[in-house]
Amino acid sequence: MGGIVYPYIFCIETLYMRKIYQTVYLLPLLLLLLGLSSTPVWGQFYNFDGLSVGDVGTLSNGWVGSPTTNFSWRADNNGTGSGGTGPDVDHTLGTAAGIYMYTEASTPAAPGDTAFLESPNLNLATFNAPALSFWYHKAGGSMGDLYVDIFNGTTYIRDVDSIIGATQNATSDPWLERRVNLTAFTGTIRVRFRAVCGAGFAGDMAIDDVSLVELPAQDVEIADEVLLPVRYAQYPLPQSTNISFGATLTNIGAQTATNAKLRVTVGAWSDSAQVASLAAGASANLTTGTLPPQPLGDYTALFESSITEPDSNQANNNATANFSISDSIYARDDSVATGALGIGPGTAGILGQNFDVYVTDTITTVSFFLNGPSQGDTTFVSLHPFTTQPGAEIARTDTLFVPVAGPGWYTLNFPCPQILTPGTYFLGVHEFDPNVTLGTTSFNYQPNTTWIIFGTNPWNTSESYGFPVTFLLRANFGRYTPEANAGMGSTDSTCANAGMFDLGTALSGGDPGGTWVDAGATGGLSGTMVDPSVTGAGTFTFTYGVIDACGYTDSTDVTLVIAAAPNPGVDSTIMVCDFDAAFDLTPFLGTADAGGTWNDDDNSGALTGTNFDPNVAGPGTFNFTYTVSAPDCADESATVTVSVMICPAIDPAIPLSFSIVPNPNHGIFRLEAPGSVGQELEVRIIDLTGRAVYEHTLYNASGTLEVDLNHVSRGLYIVELNNGESSTQGRLIKE
Repeated sequence: MGGIVYPYIFCIETLYMRKIYQTVYLLPLLLLLLGLSSTPVWGQFYNFDGLSVGDVGTLSNGWVGSPTTNFSWRADNNGTGSGGTGPDVDHTLGTAAGIYMYTEASTPAAPGDTAFLESPNLNLATFNAPALSFWYHKAGGSMGDLYVDIFNGTTYIRDVDSIIGATQNATSDPWLERRVNLTAFTGTIRVRFRAVCGAGFAGDMAIDDVSLVELPAQDVEIADEVLLPVRYAQYPLPQSTNISFGATLTNIGAQTATNAKLRVTVGAWSDSAQVASLAAGASANLTTGTLPPQPLGDYTALFESSITEPDSNQANNNATANFSISDSIYARDDSVATGALGIGPGTAGILGQNFDVYVTDTITTVSFFLNGPSQGDTTFVSLHPFTTQPGAEIARTDTLFVPVAGPGWYTLNFPCPQILTPGTYFLGVHEFDPNVTLGTTSFNYQPNTTWIIFGTNPWNTSESYGFPVTFLLRANFGRYTPEANAGMGSTDSTCANAGMFDLGTALSGGDPGGTWVDAGATGGLSGTMVDPSVTGAGTFTFTYGVIDACGYTDSTDVTLVIAAAPNPGVDSTIMVCDFDAAFDLTPFLGTADAGGTWNDDDNSGALTGTNFDPNVAGPGTFNFTYTVSAPDCADESATVTVSVMICPAIDPAIPLSFSIVPNPNHGIFRLEAPGSVGQELEVRIIDLTGRAVYEHTLYNASGTLEVDLNHVSRGLYIVELNNGESSTQGRLIKE
């Protein structure tokens, strides 16, 4: 083939008898001249190029296939008849003319069917460490399994080797070599390739260039290099914090290799993992530690393998993987569309793929490539959670009206950007009538990442329909600033006795109509007003929040420092005699703040500082107000009322033989006269007019008398005790 290669459209039937259309761009094929690392013995090398396309059963080169028309090994060239599976060319020539053997997995083949391909006799006598070498190709979304059985002259030893599932992502991917250690066998053997059919038509596996080779002593190869846990071509910076690397080391030599090590290097960083020993034919899956956070840029990860012994083949000890860290783009693809996929006219559905979120981030837009849409067609992208398949829609983008029919990238906004917590999510491009032609590539294909739903069919992977592809469909992350503006809070102060406080006065700017929240649950918030008399003194936080059309909020805090109200003590009333000495008014306030000021309300002239002198005031009633102040607070006051009375003369030189407890009192008190025990004692209480208000005689006094004067009014009274030989008087004040 030469000249210009034109793209063509072909359709392929799905398991659900629906047609899904894929655009395939045929690429010029390069002739690859491939050699074996060990020379095969002449006469024991089979490349199948002497066969004719379609040969099945007993072949002219001595190989024998199971003679079944359902599922069998067949000679073929230039790609198999089913799209998206099988090799494009053979391994020997690398051209459309080269012949290979493959299994046809289309109907009437059924899942689980088995096809055998048995070699002629192979002689191991000339080998010290024999091995079976063959090249294989297993591309397809419903690929089955391949087993190698060895006939030892008596019976078949099954499952000497196996290759499970798909190993290539695309039909154009290179062939892979497999070496099977045969040192456990001697003499003449036969090899049987046993193929088990997969779940659908996309399971055309192939082999080519089968030979016997001499194993080197040690040869450890590196394969299946990956970025873990899932490889992406581009990571948004926040999602690039857990990248690690893995690869498989396989000893394809004849002897055990020691200290088989995988080392991965990215720039100045490197890390390694190793296994102490790796037996001949054994494999080990090794994983490095996590790559430290890296700046934006393009990166190449270099994978290297090593062992303690000399490795006979250094060519298979290195591999690379490229990736990028961007400011926002989350992409599996490499930006190059090699095909397109759609459901087809007349049936609506969704095509999409999943992606992982490792740290909470905000998805703002979605980008995707359409290969050949119809002008005026419409589509949008929906966001879903993902577990074993896409879940219910979370959100959707704006709608795209395709402006032109040609290929191109499109980016659609989420009207309300979505904050995604760690987990797996799915983006789906919607198709309504014309084929949406979502761009595809075989680059970085990962099974179970691309999904399709249409008609009455359930969700299924694209590979289950025969398309093991990656979609050119990207999640874009960024920051979202809510349109809501709560303004700027501040710290303010007030007093517990200052009345209601409006929180709005402590807020700068911001949208009206928000809601205040009493963060400390003080109980003093009502609307925008705080009642300090309810909250009491302390420092309290109140949060103002507003919400925008997308449901995102903005908030700010106001801190309110509430001072305790000043304490002037309590009002009180006292009675004194006109000849009493000056005394301090402060104790009559109870517990009060110090530092206040006294005021002589009635201008008695008898107040000096805190002391009141009854001799100066003379008889009468006088009020004295004590006032205390504090910042942000209203002044608080308490009043002591003093009644100065004209009292009967009582000789202060004669000591009292009794006490009045308490004095002053409210009418209930106790007389204590310890010296009168056993005596006859007369008790008299008289008012200032000389009228007796209480009289009582004790004939055998106990020394204590409980007295009740609740029936008399407030005032000053004279208490007189007479034991027949002497009498004493004292003053009683009833408040």
